[in-house]
Amino acid sequence: MRPHTIHTAAGLLLTAALSWGFVRAEGSARPPFESILPPHFGFGVSCFGSNGAWPERAKRELGAQWDFAYVYVFPRTEESYVAWFLGKAEKMQARPILSFYGLLELGRAAGYGGSEIDIVLRVLKDPEAMRKYLESAKRLLQQCAKSKAPVIFHAEPDSWAFMEWHGTEETHDASRCPAMVKSTGMPEVQDFPDHAGGLGQALIHLRDLYAPQVYMGFHCKDCRVGTSPELTVKFVRGCGTWDVLLGDGIGHVYKTRDAGWWDAFDEALYKRYMNWYGTVTRELGLKYIHWQSVIGKADYTLLPDYPSRERVRDYMRAGAVAVLFDLRGDPDNGGGRSDGNHGYSASPPPGHPAENTPQALCRRLAAYYKQPIPLAGLGRAAEQAAASAKPEPTPAIATPRPEPSKPKLDPAATGAWDERLRARLNAAQKSGKPVLAYLRLFGPSDASKRYRILGASGGSLHVQVEGNRMPMKWSELAPEDRANLAKGVLEAGADDAPALALAAVYLYASERVDEAEQLLAKASKSAPEAVREARLALGLDSAGP
Repeated sequence: MRPHTIHTAAGLLLTAALSWGFVRAEGSARPPFESILPPHFGFGVSCFGSNGAWPERAKRELGAQWDFAYVYVFPRTEESYVAWFLGKAEKMQARPILSFYGLLELGRAAGYGGSEIDIVLRVLKDPEAMRKYLESAKRLLQQCAKSKAPVIFHAEPDSWAFMEWHGTEETHDASRCPAMVKSTGMPEVQDFPDHAGGLGQALIHLRDLYAPQVYMGFHCKDCRVGTSPELTVKFVRGCGTWDVLLGDGIGHVYKTRDAGWWDAFDEALYKRYMNWYGTVTRELGLKYIHWQSVIGKADYTLLPDYPSRERVRDYMRAGAVAVLFDLRGDPDNGGGRSDGNHGYSASPPPGHPAENTPQALCRRLAAYYKQPIPLAGLGRAAEQAAASAKPEPTPAIATPRPEPSKPKLDPAATGAWDERLRARLNAAQKSGKPVLAYLRLFGPSDASKRYRILGASGGSLHVQVEGNRMPMKWSELAPEDRANLAKGVLEAGADDAPALALAAVYLYASERVDEAEQLLAKASKSAPEAVREARLALGLDSAGP
């Protein structure tokens, strides 16, 4: 990155940091990691597109607070998605984390089979695939450099553990695990050797070149039930100088992951994990973020009855600064649990204090944020941040703030947009790629079901119901129905900019703002005029020059 570009990016970061109460060191593009932390032990949440607007609603209405937000990114991830997420995190005033999975995806694309471990270790030895990997990491870091707030680039969840425990021949020496870096021929990394240590150093070097204000997160994962932390310390030390450690969950501190986990807390396992985390963070001199933690298990373990009973301080003494929750789906639409592959997905009996729902999570966080636990002992920068930070909101249920007016489709333009949607539905039917869409055929009280759309004519939408053609009055379609029809057009293969803008209009009209913004961001790359037209129809832009 050219010097003047670095200066501009750092200036943007400084402005955002000051507005949030972060403390920056003068003359530095990246001050100590501790300076960007909240003044208290923090919590965060995943912000996948499938989560809808629930994280924002939980903060606005349910008393939760999100100090961090994270998503997955891949080599194929489009810049518009990264921009959407960074914008979403900024609105939430959450520190953004991009969890980059690249090795497994590129290995599969190269045709490698076997277990995930096998695929990762094989792709590391492929110079062509590894060049693609490093180029994609570079591109994503350049995108992170555009953020107004400090970004954490979380590199390769799981893969570092594969390298450590399976690629080093059990030596835990990063130089013993082959990984093509210099041999990729990528000019920027010619000074780094072809092993796991060289890969870690190369990623940090790319950050230094293209996004010096970004913080690099190493995925430091326990793989031996809280034992042998000194072996992991040895491996991480060989992979360069990182800014923060991230790892899965809060440790398996229960005797089972299946039904009954809520009554199976194991004090011996707990002490073992506290020792593992504490040893790793102390020896490496880095803080730890407990990433992708299970809703129910993690919040009940840390905040069983806050403030009278909590374990947050134990994790803080072991080097932790935050816990992030794994949210899958939208709790407002039937989702809201963590990935079942983690375990701990069984629900306790009704009335049990370990209730594992998003609502219980919010209640625990609301109680916590009335009296959040300050981060102590993190140095002068954190003390200054804590002293200068504005008081936190204290009510258990936050007082709703007035919301800005929501985008509405101009009634005068509704007919023209409906005509476009009908034309798209008919074109899809004629092409042999009919639209499938979720509709409430019999009114708002009817369950939403997925139907095949047979076209539109004569003021009616024609739907296939149990093999029969059923007309439905177009005028009776709810905004949600029209949004689902427009999304169905995209899923049927129409991904041009006007189709994206068309879907965005109806998504806005049905208050699915995040989905709409993603589509407009994608459409703007090829047809900004289509985006402009959509925004005018919704009253988001003025008609002036």
